[in-house]
Amino acid sequence: MSKALDTLLNTLAEKMGMGDDGAGLLAALKTTAFKPTKVSGQMVTPTDAQIMALLVISNQYGLNPWLKEIYAYPDKFGGIVPVVGVDGWARIINTNPQYDGVDFEQDADMCTCTIYRKDRGHPTRITEYMVECRGTMGPWLTHPYRMLRHKSLIQCARMAFGFGGIYEQDEAERIIEAVDMATGEVIQVAKPRRASESTHAALAEPEAPVVLQPVIKTAAPEQAPVEQVPRNEPTPQAASAPQAAHDTGEPASPGEMMNVIKTCAAKRIDLAGLLGELGMDLDPATLAGLTKNGFKALKARL
Repeated sequence: MSKALDTLLNTLAEKMGMGDDGAGLLAALKTTAFKPTKVSGQMVTPTDAQIMALLVISNQYGLNPWLKEIYAYPDKFGGIVPVVGVDGWARIINTNPQYDGVDFEQDADMCTCTIYRKDRGHPTRITEYMVECRGTMGPWLTHPYRMLRHKSLIQCARMAFGFGGIYEQDEAERIIEAVDMATGEVIQVAKPRRASESTHAALAEPEAPVVLQPVIKTAAPEQAPVEQVPRNEPTPQAASAPQAAHDTGEPASPGEMMNVIKTCAAKRIDLAGLLGELGMDLDPATLAGLTKNGFKALKARL
């Protein structure tokens, strides 16, 4: 163990009330403060240099790794991507001597955070938008408004206090080489973009030139006779379109649910009203319980 690492460990051990047990602290940090990551099927063990990098940041901002205020991903270049949890962001904001309060303005589409400093005449104000930030799993499906508020707080704090070199969870996952969060396996492909990013990329692509083809008239094919449907019996399409209460088909994927939510937000469509028209008793904020048939019925209306 290097002298510099030993000094950092002893400093943190004293803050945690662990005496001078630097060696025990090092072992604990390697197993708790780093997210498990695999490369080529082998679990990556954090190096002493990576532990030292985390401790420098932890001591600089006064964050506690055991309270999940700060943790890290080891990257493929031997460095780290330090991640600060929302409790850690709250700590470094509240302990800043110039901090003078915060306000939030939020609706279903956006959240604006305003941070005040004692030494400035004008506050710092940042707005984050649901259509750009919303994820497709975890708390983004169950608590989307709270997650958007956290996003706006973190981005506003960066601008107000100049915090650098630390990230929140969503940013860290996009900085490192793609990682399967379920297994910890490093995937050697680019991480998929969000739906909003794909839409922006598609809009930026130039359109292919239109080539006019000569029109060749051909004889119209004979049409098959149209089967008459009794007026009181619904057509097969009409019977299967809405997701009725008894529909117990295959559940829609989180990506399909998020696609509907984002499309409605972008087109200013009242999703709650649309669900009512189709007889779907679902929460418009999450679409929890949506089936594949229900997803197809919604997409047909969008």
